[in-house]
Amino acid sequence: MGFLFVFQFSGPLRAQSTFAAVYSKGGIPCRLVHGSVKHRLQWECPPETIHFDPLLITLAEGLRETKHPYTFVSREGFKELLLVDGAAEKAIPLLAKLVPALKAALIQTMASINEAGPSGTTSHKTGKCRKPDFSEEES
Repeated sequence: MGFLFVFQFSGPLRAQSTFAAVYSKGGIPCRLVHGSVKHRLQWECPPETIHFDPLLITLAEGLRETKHPYTFVSREGFKELLLVDGAAEKAIPLLAKLVPALKAALIQTMASINEAGPSGTTSHKTGKCRKPDFSEEES
């Protein structure tokens, strides 16, 4: 007789993103180093020596991630690669591939902001929008 395990508190299973799959398989040449206060990336080789294609594109796709450690690795890795000497010369030829990934990340960010924004102006009791009270009390 087989057993069926039900994970009551987990959300619905969804496919792993491309970035998460690449990172999990060791395809991103850096790892997250947890510090007591601040995290950092440890690169397997100096970032100046890394070929930007396809790594920079993969990191740009990872900017849509919402779960740790993917959020940190994609954002910090993308930033660190763009800060190396000669980054512009390496990144400019990839713009046609980078723009769609960056646009998708921006759209997702804007969508999450738009979803969260109205919740602060809605009454939890009535579900109706409330108007902020900017009037000053008279003394």
